[in-house]
Amino acid sequence: MTGEGSEEGVAPRVGASRRETSTGTSDRHAAKVAEGLDELSLEQALKDVDLANARVMDLTQRLIAAQRHTRELQMTLDRVQVELSELRAMHDEMRNSRAFRTADRYWRVLGAFRQ
Repeated sequence: MTGEGSEEGVAPRVGASRRETSTGTSDRHAAKVAEGLDELSLEQALKDVDLANARVMDLTQRLIAAQRHTRELQMTLDRVQVELSELRAMHDEMRNSRAFRTADRYWRVLGAFRQ
């Protein structure tokens, strides 16, 4: 038997083109869906990069401000340490003066009499 689209023992391919068309359509649809997902993923990735860049800029600005504040505090500390050292030197000078030693002896003697 020789018939169009049939071989001996094999049924003719009825509706085969519909299945192929359906498969081709679903493949195209799947490809479009995948392309759409890829586009959405790319958009989200770009938004994430923008957000990360904004965070980096914010943290950098805060770091710069903190460093500036630290520098100001260090300068203040240096100035206060110099001032403290000058006051200590002045205090030691006064304690070592003859007038201070005399007054100190006077207060000790006065304290001994009060007891």
